[in-house]
Amino acid sequence: MNDSGAPGVTHMIKRAQLSVIIILGLALIIVVGLGIYLTRTPSGVEQPFVAPIEFRPVEQQVRACLTSALTEGARLVGAQGGHLFAPEDALHKADTIIAYGVRNKDVTLPTLSNIENDIATYVASTLPSCFEKAALENEGFVIATVPPIVEVKAGEDLRATLQWSVTITKGALTYTLGNEVARVAIPLGPLYLSVASAAQQIATSTTIDITALAQDRFSHDIVPYDASTFLLTTKAGDITSDSYTFVIAIQAAANRAPTLDAPTTVLVTRDEIKTIDLHATDPDGDQFTLSTSSPIATLQDGKLILRSSVVGTYSILITAEDNKHTMTTVQLSVQVEP
Repeated sequence: MNDSGAPGVTHMIKRAQLSVIIILGLALIIVVGLGIYLTRTPSGVEQPFVAPIEFRPVEQQVRACLTSALTEGARLVGAQGGHLFAPEDALHKADTIIAYGVRNKDVTLPTLSNIENDIATYVASTLPSCFEKAALENEGFVIATVPPIVEVKAGEDLRATLQWSVTITKGALTYTLGNEVARVAIPLGPLYLSVASAAQQIATSTTIDITALAQDRFSHDIVPYDASTFLLTTKAGDITSDSYTFVIAIQAAANRAPTLDAPTTVLVTRDEIKTIDLHATDPDGDQFTLSTSSPIATLQDGKLILRSSVVGTYSILITAEDNKHTMTTVQLSVQVEP
């Protein structure tokens, strides 16, 4: 028998086997990759209905409750200055409580992370009561739940991810709901940055200028509440009842009087011209003036000039008064000798 072609046949068989192995490997990679892709929910896309048709009424109600609770929680936290539970020192106004975002030139606004956590707490606490378990059980469902876990992220919209094991039984069928995702059109992320920027401007400025805040797509409105308190309302969207609002209270810093550094006693001789440097500043940066009413004293360029031809003791009042009529007065005793 002639075996001269056997090595070539064997080589071809090995190449064919190698090709099959490569093809199977590529197929396995594709299948695994496709499985990973299909089990992930892209950001910003809610999961489609996955429950069997018998259990979709329960799934629909869970999703409706999640969206409703997310919206309500965001609105409540926004109305209370970024808090679910407002601090004890918050401003009590009619039937609402508004936390201070600025107090005495300090920004006291909560962080965005804290706001997200407060909204998540609201959703997790109200979700079970929104879920009409009794009504569904009247329709033949047997439902078992555990406490829900909610994560909220604020960006151009508000996104809540719900981990809530809801096991549903109807007849011989049993199904457990998986994670759910809800989005509402509230741009809390950029709106918070706008509020924080406005609060910082207010805290570092001696006056509140609404025009300085109109630098972004959100509208800001400042109204006085009392002599020392203002309310800053920031709105997203059209100025309608459906727009989202975030309100903080602002406690204006109390106006501080100018400081005046001057001696309390001075000794001069008769007809001597005595010049004393006065050192005055205003801690709030306000404009101020210096004045005195003594006949032996005049003020010029921040200096007190004394001169008397009569021997004796004189009491001189020097006053530094700012443009808000807050003043500091120093009493100076001048002894005129022969």
